[in-house]
Amino acid sequence: MARYICYGDIVHLFCEDSNAHNSLQTFYQQKKEDYIDIKDIPDSQAITFEICPRNRYKLNKIYRQTQSSKKRLADGVSIEKLRSDALSETRDNEKEKQRAHGQRLRYGQIIQLKHIFTDNYVHISTSKTSLRDKNCMQVMLYGFDDKHAQFKILPRFKVKSEGDLIQDSDQVLLESVKSPGQFLHASTAFQDTFIRSKICEINLGVSKTGFVIGLFKRPSDNNSSVITGGSLVRLFHKELEAYVVSDGLYMNPIPGSKPDQVHMRLRPIDNSKPKTMFPSTSAITYWQVEHKNGLQYGSEILWEHSIRFRHLPTKMYLALDNLFNGLILVPSPTPSTVFILYPVTQEKDEAEFESYARIKHAVSGKWLHALKDKFIKPEDKLAVDEIGKLQWDGADLRKLGVEQVRMDDDAFTLQKVSDSSKKDFNIASGFAPVLISFIETISQHPQTNIPVAIIYDIKQTLIQMKNFMIVNALPDKKRQKLMRNLHLLDLIVYFFQMIFKPTFIHLYRINEKKINDVLSSMLEVLLYYLKGDSRKNELYFAKYIMFFENLENGQIDRNISNNALDMIAELIRDNRKIVERISKETICEIVDKVQATKNYRYLEYLNVISVCDGIPLPENQSFIVDQWLQNEDGVFLTELATNIPSKKNENIVYVKTGEAKDWVKLSDFVKVTHDSNQYMFLEKQLELFGKLCEGRNHHAIEVITKSRRFLTWEEAFVCLTDPAMPAELRAKYCNLIIKLFVDVGNNTSVVEQTKLTFVYNEVVSDSADIMKKYLDNLERLSDNERQIIQSLQGWIASFLKEHGSMSFDDIGGNNLIEQVLELVKYLIKFGFYDASDIKKLREGLMDLMDGTNDRPPKSVGKDKEAKLAYQKQERYKPCAQTNAIVQAKLAAMDVVDVLLTFQFSIRLEKFIALFRRLKKQKSNRLSSMLESKRINRKDQHLKADILEEIERIMESTTVFDKEDFRDIMLDLSKYEYDDMITKSMHLLTKFFTAKADLFEKAVKAQVLLTDDSIQINQIIDGILPKLRRNAGSKMSNEQADESVAIIKQLIDMCHLVNDCEEHHTMNQIILANNGVMDIVLKILQHNVQMEENHHGALRDVFRWALKLLKAMIKGNEEGQAFIFQRLDFMLRIKGVEKELAEALTEVFVGNQTTCLKVNPLHIQKIVDLTAKYQEKAAEYLDALSAIIKIEELNLPLKRNQDYVVKYLNQRFSRAAYVFDKYEESERLQILMGKMGKQHLSYLMSLVDILATCCEGENRFIESLCQTILPFRELISVVTNEQVDTNLKRPFVRYLLWAYLNTGGSFSETEFASGDYDGEIEEWFRSIISTMTRLIPYVSSNKNSTKQLLKKAPSTSAVLTRLVRVGLIYSKINHKSINQINQSNQSSQCYKDYRFMLNNNDDDDDDDDDDYDDYDYYL
Repeated sequence: MARYICYGDIVHLFCEDSNAHNSLQTFYQQKKEDYIDIKDIPDSQAITFEICPRNRYKLNKIYRQTQSSKKRLADGVSIEKLRSDALSETRDNEKEKQRAHGQRLRYGQIIQLKHIFTDNYVHISTSKTSLRDKNCMQVMLYGFDDKHAQFKILPRFKVKSEGDLIQDSDQVLLESVKSPGQFLHASTAFQDTFIRSKICEINLGVSKTGFVIGLFKRPSDNNSSVITGGSLVRLFHKELEAYVVSDGLYMNPIPGSKPDQVHMRLRPIDNSKPKTMFPSTSAITYWQVEHKNGLQYGSEILWEHSIRFRHLPTKMYLALDNLFNGLILVPSPTPSTVFILYPVTQEKDEAEFESYARIKHAVSGKWLHALKDKFIKPEDKLAVDEIGKLQWDGADLRKLGVEQVRMDDDAFTLQKVSDSSKKDFNIASGFAPVLISFIETISQHPQTNIPVAIIYDIKQTLIQMKNFMIVNALPDKKRQKLMRNLHLLDLIVYFFQMIFKPTFIHLYRINEKKINDVLSSMLEVLLYYLKGDSRKNELYFAKYIMFFENLENGQIDRNISNNALDMIAELIRDNRKIVERISKETICEIVDKVQATKNYRYLEYLNVISVCDGIPLPENQSFIVDQWLQNEDGVFLTELATNIPSKKNENIVYVKTGEAKDWVKLSDFVKVTHDSNQYMFLEKQLELFGKLCEGRNHHAIEVITKSRRFLTWEEAFVCLTDPAMPAELRAKYCNLIIKLFVDVGNNTSVVEQTKLTFVYNEVVSDSADIMKKYLDNLERLSDNERQIIQSLQGWIASFLKEHGSMSFDDIGGNNLIEQVLELVKYLIKFGFYDASDIKKLREGLMDLMDGTNDRPPKSVGKDKEAKLAYQKQERYKPCAQTNAIVQAKLAAMDVVDVLLTFQFSIRLEKFIALFRRLKKQKSNRLSSMLESKRINRKDQHLKADILEEIERIMESTTVFDKEDFRDIMLDLSKYEYDDMITKSMHLLTKFFTAKADLFEKAVKAQVLLTDDSIQINQIIDGILPKLRRNAGSKMSNEQADESVAIIKQLIDMCHLVNDCEEHHTMNQIILANNGVMDIVLKILQHNVQMEENHHGALRDVFRWALKLLKAMIKGNEEGQAFIFQRLDFMLRIKGVEKELAEALTEVFVGNQTTCLKVNPLHIQKIVDLTAKYQEKAAEYLDALSAIIKIEELNLPLKRNQDYVVKYLNQRFSRAAYVFDKYEESERLQILMGKMGKQHLSYLMSLVDILATCCEGENRFIESLCQTILPFRELISVVTNEQVDTNLKRPFVRYLLWAYLNTGGSFSETEFASGDYDGEIEEWFRSIISTMTRLIPYVSSNKNSTKQLLKKAPSTSAVLTRLVRVGLIYSKINHKSINQINQSNQSSQCYKDYRFMLNNNDDDDDDDDDDYDDYDYYL
């Protein structure tokens, strides 16, 4: 039965005259519709069209033309009205489309053809002639409706007439409604032309071309979840949590390039990384499903029917190799490319998205199988230097193979690719053929003059590529990622490399201007690809950095050189891995170029390596200062007129460039040179001054402001306050004032963090007195410093009074407002504003944050509706102008955040003072409440009194009006910027939860009474600001040493004096309340961001920071909970495994809550770390031991035991290498201390944790452990006299829990056989003998015994060989024990022991532990 064509159907059009399908050439927005042979069609979407009813278009056309022309609107007409009308028309068209969907199509009806690949309509042109047939008109693609897009569908032959139903495979004509009598026409094929070689053009002419209309598929709401021919899916292996992927270039245009072998890319779900909860956005995971019969069929895919998988980026088919062993990609369909889908659980005949399937190869009958073997990608030959070899993708890869037998765990999820992702991919993939054709055209004709048309086409494509990566004036990370997935960047770089080869020198010379234009456009594309914050994009491109640096150094066009510099600076910006690999020699070369060329782009290069992602790099800063500022060659000099003899005594700043011989007024200089290289050099120079001084780099500040006087306070202040200067430049000077004159010296923040420790005698209740404590820092400054701050305060007050709103068009002015507000924040933080000044600031801040005060674009004029539209909608949408406003408002919100913290600190101290006052008053009702052990909660009078006191505290300290604050913050949350939304919600929460926070913090707050606690608090107040500043930068060697000294001092506070094993609870809380844990985590953040081999001097800082963390949470449940919540972050720390493991252990020791809440993924990560580092970090086993049993409660946790055993069993070959790799005799050598302390410690910890896992009578674990360590070996260890008694403890526990106290009966154990009775009896005798010798020592040394019992010997505590010999020969024997201890370490015996220890050939380096072991033995 014939199928009828309906509205909404997706069809393909076949021209029998040309034996070709009507399609769009994959050249997005070039808007030429061509058709090609079906065997060359790269995607079924390229030849398919949706049949749409005729749409209304006039209102949208008026609005579109009004927007593009930007003409003044007629009276009574507004842009908002036009927009509203256009939207209404669009909605009506959608409703009409839905109504017509499914209606049969008849000849004579008017339709529109919507191209599926581009989502655009087919349009005819009435002004542009065809490229192929000059008597015809062009046919294009546009995304809007118009009369040019309407066609009447007519029968080609007379057997059908108008009004008849159109059937599948009918031959039709398409007549233009705009140009009646003209039809879509197929031209003859192009021959050897750029892009269009062997392609026929579709144009509009009087000649009639018939097309066979074929039904591809019929979409409906009922089958939207069904997979059809042409559907895009991801193949996700559910068990392995991995995607089937391949990587390669479309058409393999680069010599030697070929797609990777098909493999699996692991992407496990990680709760700490929200993006892993969603499907991958990488295009290398996209596969198109095709029917076995061909890509022109789009019907439903049925289970157990033959299909093909086509890899979209490479346009190649998934196939099995000739040996039927491995999966590969092949360019064309063959019998080996056919697969069959089998459902895991079948509910319908049709395969659906998100269903589980097993995949079978049709020819071989084998099943796709995920292998555990790692897949190794071929080494990138372009990565020749250290930066180029940086790993950009950290995902684990696995091989994908086939198995003859179907495996149950090889289930693949058929994930759907979203429509938006599909559309973006289609656009990006259209760029590849243009670049490839351009490269092939140039390479095949190296001696010819390149036609202008080709240059125009490639430049237009590059412009489209650049614009494609920007959405709403911001870089789009997903679209940038497509550039990488499709290797468009590699094609661009390949052209660069090709064009500068000797073979193409002649071509370059005769086409120099044309090629330079193309190269400049290509560099702009690369620059836009690197914009944003995608570190992976930058690391991927880092392999080309050496090539472009060499290119920049060569004799090339200046514009290309400048573009290359911009691109390199953007590549390096905020990428710590790259910045840390930039050598001092490279910095010297850049400085030399600054001095030689005065090119501001070299200053930008120095900018990005001085501060990385907000973290100052002191070593780079100081080195640049020494190299760049040692003379005046590479600097524009500025000076006040009063300091220039030849000038008048006036308060004006002059500038002198390296080229000019005389001084010029700075205001005149910027007017003449604005936007020129000289002006940009001055701007970047000022920016670099600030970067070099960031983080309080005293050396840079000293050189710039004092010793060389490149910029003085007077100059900076004059330029800041001069209204004749450009706002952008004033903003730079404002930033410099912060970095060079405010955030310097000993200025410390007094209000940024809530104070939770109070000295009892210093607590006051009056708000003015409290504010004076915080805001009295101005009096502590020197006269010169006080004058600077007072000058700034006066100017800021007048500036904020004049600038109560922001203008949409004034980007520079908004940047200045942002920097002024940043300055205000620092002045408040450092306590330089008093209470009255803060109240004055409040109104200005609220006005600037209030978006209703913002002025709309000047183009709006007096149009009231346009102004209203701006206030209601336009001001929230992202663009370059809005971005400047948003940044200024964020700066204002930062000031508000500081003020709210300050307000809260005042309230908390008043609240504490209330308790102090009530404690002294005995007659007050509330005072009696404090004394009472039981409170009557129904006493309404008491409640009223309490509420009255609380309200009095809140109202007397309120800075902002509640209603205004709420309305402004809710308005700010409407901006389409993530930072604005999160910041506004944070401030709202902080404001309206103030009462709850007050009680919560009051519980944690401490009122210090004792002299010791007060002294500790004073010490902390003195040393923490230095540590906090150092934590915010990449520390130099000097700063690292200073930080380690401070950390050691803090560690000593965490335990009792002369007793490191007893934690000092009060001091731990004091440190926590002063924010020490936050500082430690900030220090450790550097560890996570840096690579392990670049830790340098920071390694010691990381080690001691973890030791401090361990000391602070020891026995402290709140501290343990604090770190437990950040366990994901902690497990990313590297390079300090021993200290990290010890800190993790302390998180769980004795804490039932953390042990019960621990996530199985965390346990797995710890086991993975154990397997990775083995004996180098045996302490990870101690952490696992703390997780599976709470020793203080003698409570084993079965759930955790099961997980630990499971994951240890999965990594047994590495995690239990002492059992898997070594034989029994070798383990005995370890126990005798002959293979080093590390292996011994690991063996002891592993045996101990397995013994702990056996507790609880778990038969499965007991059986597993009996297999790991047999009974015979246990007996041989515990009865061996050469094994120290201390080392036998884990083996005895193993014996007890794996063989004796088990879930089975005693008769089942090897104990019951009696084979080892003699050995066991002898062992018990030796134990009794040891205890007998121990009794007199304990009786005579009770104090020493107490100390020894507090800390057990380490798991690797073993007497050295020489000491053991000494004991055997009675050099030290049990008869002289008392005598030895009486003389203690001064005894000759102890000296002999130390002598033997120093001359021992043991490989143990930790002498202190040996001393402790000796003492413990005694």
